[in-house]
Amino acid sequence: MRRGGDRRLPKSSLASSSAAKATPAVEPICRNLDFAFNRRDSDANSLCRSRPSSSIGVGATPAAAVPKFSDRTTQATALQEVNAFLAPAVTLRPPLPADRDILVAFRLLLEHLDYPLQEEEVSFEDDLLYFLHMIRCPFKLNRSALKAPGTPLSWPAVLSVLHWLTLLARVSGDDDATSSAPFNDLTRYTTQGYSYFIMGDDDAVAALDNEYVNKARTHAEDAVEATRALQKEAHELEKRNKLTSGPSRREALVADKASLTEDVRKFDTLVKKWSAKVCKEEEASMNSQKELEVKLMDVQRLASENKDLLKKVEAQAVNVRDVERMHREVRLVEHDTANLENEKAVLEDKVWEVDAALGRKLEELDRIAEQCNQELKRYELMWCKISYNLFIR
Repeated sequence: MRRGGDRRLPKSSLASSSAAKATPAVEPICRNLDFAFNRRDSDANSLCRSRPSSSIGVGATPAAAVPKFSDRTTQATALQEVNAFLAPAVTLRPPLPADRDILVAFRLLLEHLDYPLQEEEVSFEDDLLYFLHMIRCPFKLNRSALKAPGTPLSWPAVLSVLHWLTLLARVSGDDDATSSAPFNDLTRYTTQGYSYFIMGDDDAVAALDNEYVNKARTHAEDAVEATRALQKEAHELEKRNKLTSGPSRREALVADKASLTEDVRKFDTLVKKWSAKVCKEEEASMNSQKELEVKLMDVQRLASENKDLLKKVEAQAVNVRDVERMHREVRLVEHDTANLENEKAVLEDKVWEVDAALGRKLEELDRIAEQCNQELKRYELMWCKISYNLFIR
């Protein structure tokens, strides 16, 4: 047993050996405990000098710590924190919440901060601005922004104040919870440790250190497991929200069916239009064929008349004047025949052109018919698949 006047050297191997056996998630806590064990014999003045001061509520927020709420990512993160703190009383829906929900969120935050609202004497906007000025809020908010807080111009400033009030309310709640607990394990451990240290009982201090390290490791492992479970649950909730927010399988199939029905209707309209064009071309071809038949009949009639005239001439008595007259008539007939031959050649050229055009049109019609058949088969197969999927659903 040592007296309290002797200076006790800290047992650094106690916490370090325990931290070596800890899990990776608990190693920072064990290192903090080791640091606390090694500095147990430091005086109160050095402890007070090494503790940083808080800046909440005095308006001394550093410039590097102020987030840029004009960024969409920062806005989404801050809005998630605000919704998580205010749920389920109110939920601010991104990207621009309703004005009524924003004012309700401000009222709830002021209630969390135990600020009495003077609804009968002054307006809520004046009350809120006075409260922000009183607690020295680092973010500026004017009256025009509170008149229309859900607009794109006013929302970043309003969100910055909401986020700051949320952090302040959360810290105030944590402080209240801490102050409401008059005695906890850390206080008991610190009190007993310094009591044993003053009495010089090193064995009791070592036993107390081991006991508290084991409890702290167990508590840290439980906290890590709980955090992992909550992260897994949050991941599952995000997946579920994605499934519920998007269109269902049936709705997607119905949309595909409507699209295919519209394509079939357009295809039927195209087929009808080309069918009308084909009918017109067939009628024109039939008319040309009839004209050709009429011209051929005229040529045959003229040839038979020419033969009859030759027979009559051969049967008649020959006279000089008659011969001359016959020669003149023959020349006239030859001239008419030449004209008819020319007209026949022209008609034959037209017939060839019509036949060639008709052949091209028929080939085009065959190609279009093959394409139509292929498209009809494809649409029938897709229709069968959609009907089968709908039947299964």
